[in-house]
Amino acid sequence: MISVILPVYNGEKYLREAIDSVLNQTFSDFELLILNDGSTDSTEEVVKSYSDGRIRYFNLEHKGLPSTLNFGLQEAKFDYIARMDSDDICHPVRFEKQIDFLQANPDIDLLGSNLIIVNSVKRIQKRVEYPECDKNIKDQLPSKCCIAHPTIMFKKQVVLSAGGYDNYSIAQDWALYLKLLPLSIFHNLQDYLITLRIHGENLTSSTKLIDEESEIAQNHFTKVVQKSTSNKEKAKAAFDLGYFYYTKNNGKQKKLFKQAIIHNKTNFRYLCFFVISKYLRPVVLIFRKLGLIKILHPLKRFDKNNLFFRRLY
Repeated sequence: MISVILPVYNGEKYLREAIDSVLNQTFSDFELLILNDGSTDSTEEVVKSYSDGRIRYFNLEHKGLPSTLNFGLQEAKFDYIARMDSDDICHPVRFEKQIDFLQANPDIDLLGSNLIIVNSVKRIQKRVEYPECDKNIKDQLPSKCCIAHPTIMFKKQVVLSAGGYDNYSIAQDWALYLKLLPLSIFHNLQDYLITLRIHGENLTSSTKLIDEESEIAQNHFTKVVQKSTSNKEKAKAAFDLGYFYYTKNNGKQKKLFKQAIIHNKTNFRYLCFFVISKYLRPVVLIFRKLGLIKILHPLKRFDKNNLFFRRLY
């Protein structure tokens, strides 16, 4: 029924707990593909200590995560694919809740969930909520990744028809979701079905992540503009790329917000971001420099979702 793809590279420290959390699911009709991406630690010994018939183990040459995931897609026997990371923990009812929802809603192609972030000693750091319905997800996806990769369950054929994962070492999930935008219907369950562990070994280079995300965002913007048949579509594309840069404290957003206004003068949201980006950000920087930033804090009360004031403070 479900093929679980679990790639691992030198993940001996947390791998056993990740595997156990999959094998102990309340829904048991699955195969677990453990893909060893050329590990040099005792990953193989950990995997071979299990005798569960649902496990299929592959010892691969080290080629990186995108290649390993695409291998798993080709090897998977079942129509539904669940992602799992070697240092995370599945909540016991994860597969049951996801497969029940997908079977009750056959139009959904890719399903994620909320998650809990813990540190290396499993102390809770944050509970992360994601937009629930397809419309809200698609509104946000072009400017930020709003589906957590370790939580997803999806239809194999839909992802294969989009060409699988592109060769981004960190942001391959966001690149995939953007390719799926015109092909798929998304949903995020509001249950917390994965515990994601943050530790020293899985911290990625922020510079490389930003570089990859910038390339992905720019490529998506270019494709949308090339295919656009209306000014509203061009305005949305310019705003999405501008908002991406806005959250990265990149000065390029002002020009893009201005483009969005030119293409769609009646959209109040575009005008708000243009004004805030052009006028409020310099004010914030001056107040910060003078040590008076707290004076502006009451303004944040008007922005409960932290959209306008993201990264300003």
